[in-house]
Amino acid sequence: MRKLLFTIICTCAMFESAVAQMPAQAQTMYQKGDYDNALTAYQKLLKAQPSNGVYALRYGVCLIRTGNPQDAINHLQLAIKKKVTGGQSFLAEAYNALYLFEDAVDMQETYITELEKRKKSTEEAEEKLDLYRKNLRMIKAVEDITVIDSVVVDKKHFLSAYKISPDAGNLSALDNSEYTIFQNELGNKVMYSEVQNDGKHSILVADKLEDKFGEGILLPSNINSGRNAAFPFQEADGITTYFAADGPESMGGYDIFVTRAGNDVNTYLHPENMGMPFNSPYNDYMYAIDEYTGIGWFASDRFQPEGKVCVYAFIPNSARVTIDYENTDKKELARLAQLKNIQATQKNQAAVKAAKERLAAMISESPEEVKHTISFVISDTKTYYEMSDFKSPQARQMFQSYQTMSKKHKELAKQLDNLRTKYATGSATEKKALRDTILTLENQVQQMETECLTLAKQIRNLELKS
Repeated sequence: MRKLLFTIICTCAMFESAVAQMPAQAQTMYQKGDYDNALTAYQKLLKAQPSNGVYALRYGVCLIRTGNPQDAINHLQLAIKKKVTGGQSFLAEAYNALYLFEDAVDMQETYITELEKRKKSTEEAEEKLDLYRKNLRMIKAVEDITVIDSVVVDKKHFLSAYKISPDAGNLSALDNSEYTIFQNELGNKVMYSEVQNDGKHSILVADKLEDKFGEGILLPSNINSGRNAAFPFQEADGITTYFAADGPESMGGYDIFVTRAGNDVNTYLHPENMGMPFNSPYNDYMYAIDEYTGIGWFASDRFQPEGKVCVYAFIPNSARVTIDYENTDKKELARLAQLKNIQATQKNQAAVKAAKERLAAMISESPEEVKHTISFVISDTKTYYEMSDFKSPQARQMFQSYQTMSKKHKELAKQLDNLRTKYATGSATEKKALRDTILTLENQVQQMETECLTLAKQIRNLELKS
């Protein structure tokens, strides 16, 4: 009996010791950023003390960090009720992760007010507020796209989900890492990223000299400076370049940007953020356009577990079309921006079906349409798919000029759409600065469109007479 009593006392003592040590162990894991294990620990602590504000806050933070911001909200609200320092800031972070940007802005402003009352520095909090405000502006201009498919894959092998035709170039892993190298369809140019002396990735380009590639040249500072830049892809025009970067112009993590080559060697226009739904408060990257199948691709780790990404295949718009912010339910708009339900984007089922058929044809290597090098309508009953289809040498030569002009028109139209979007969501000062540029560009786009139509008509007339 005495031995049994001694065993019970020892067991109770060990249990009490373990319970006493649990808060310290949970705190250590939390401070080290071991959020998976800290999550389990604080879940147990909260079960024992459900009204503990500190436990609620740290449990909520663990939920955010492990990809579950929705469940974090109630716990962070409890922490705020208990007046735990930092509760408002973390709740704003959870709202931001859920695309509730108005709520994120309001909560972060409340947090800054509290800091000011306590005479604490607001610099870091102001930076986050700027981010949330920027994200709020972006959700007012969500592009209306059609996603034809999505697949969740291992992050290390995400390129396996990209089904791009050789005519659009080649994507491969760089040194067995998650970073990529792009080689153009001619095989004479590569673009890739490397870590620089500042510890950040920068994009380089190298041209093929005889039988080997020359030394890589860094892209200019407006692409690389002060941030990580990687995952490049260039369209067949050799002008339009997409890449991913973090930094102050990003919504959070990597965002997808587009730039265009300038008139001088190795110069590029200021990169433009591609906006939603391509970008998110998470990591979004490796945007690629296959002009031959008419399908685009990009990858994102939004709402994905560690080590996984979702690769989306979509139909690129010829010109940016945005969802009507004022007349769209805000929860529905958030879902469209998040791409949580790709069926909701598939309003044109015929276009989805046709895109999937083109993709299947390319993959099976029996693509009658995919192998076409051009597509030019001569009449209601006749379309040319190869340069050799032209009977008139003069029309063939004029068509080459038409191709160049059409690509330039497309690029200017894209640039104009992006400027209009910035104007619609910009401040009075920003609108004033953009107004003249937009008017000039509108005239250029209209003039070039007229020239394209005139040239196309001349080409058709020459062919019909041949």
